[in-house]
Amino acid sequence: MDIGELLAILSRWVHILGVIVLVGGTFFLRFVVLHAGIPEENRQAMRKPWGIMVGAAALLLIVSGLYNFALKAVGFELAGIYNGLVLLKVVLGLFVFWLSAVLTGRSDRAQRFRQREKFWLNIACGGLLVIVLAAGFMKMDSASYTKKVKSDKSQVEAK
Repeated sequence: MDIGELLAILSRWVHILGVIVLVGGTFFLRFVVLHAGIPEENRQAMRKPWGIMVGAAALLLIVSGLYNFALKAVGFELAGIYNGLVLLKVVLGLFVFWLSAVLTGRSDRAQRFRQREKFWLNIACGGLLVIVLAAGFMKMDSASYTKKVKSDKSQVEAK
């Protein structure tokens, strides 16, 4: 295994771990914390560590996502559907990062958003669900819309 393959594997793992933290944490907040009747002071104490985790997950997802896409873009001919799904994931992902940051913040805007926290967490969960479903489709059906580029670039073969 060369260094390029090792970096590709590590990047994939980092991306998956970032998704686990963001998706799992968001669904936990929405479907467990909100229903548990936890007092506001305790929920406030949870916001700072959760905000740090959201920021770290967002950074990991952006960096690893760009790297993973660059690997695909260089090594494969990508069909429009693939690029469209990547764009959908990026736009929804940035929205969910922003929304999560607002919900964990201390500003007046954050407090206004938290007045409808259940609604905004539903939106975040829906966006994350769409991202995960799109990613699953992209991984499962990639042979039909990606073609591996041979090293001599004179021929293209199916993946």
